[in-house]
Amino acid sequence: MATISSLVLNIERRNDSSAQSKRTAEVSFTINFDVYEQLADAYFKVEAGMLTTTGAPGHAIGSLRIVRATQPNVQMTFTKQFTRSQLDEDRDFRIENGVLVVEEDLDEWKARVKVTPFVFSAIEAFSAPEIGSWGLKGSD
Repeated sequence: MATISSLVLNIERRNDSSAQSKRTAEVSFTINFDVYEQLADAYFKVEAGMLTTTGAPGHAIGSLRIVRATQPNVQMTFTKQFTRSQLDEDRDFRIENGVLVVEEDLDEWKARVKVTPFVFSAIEAFSAPEIGSWGLKGSD
């Protein structure tokens, strides 16, 4: 069964505090295939994303990719740019005794990678009937 190892999330940091300033998020990992998956040339769907550690909705980083188990290990990297405001998942204020207190609340993100065996399914269709008379006395 395929496993995931060396999973790392890296979010770029720099000295631009503008809310619309862009940051690149990168998820890198290794998919490890067993010998049976390799012998079968099995296909897998791969998706990557980020989730907040507080349970708030996350962001997709990688669109769907298909990978084939032709070797024991496949290293992959997904990258996507976000604004600082998209990465600010916690509100940075609270009301204390009726007074608005503004302070930075740390934002915490973790990477999520999903590897799913890709199953080819049959597609079947039928045409409309073609009607004729092809017997001994028929005339097509």
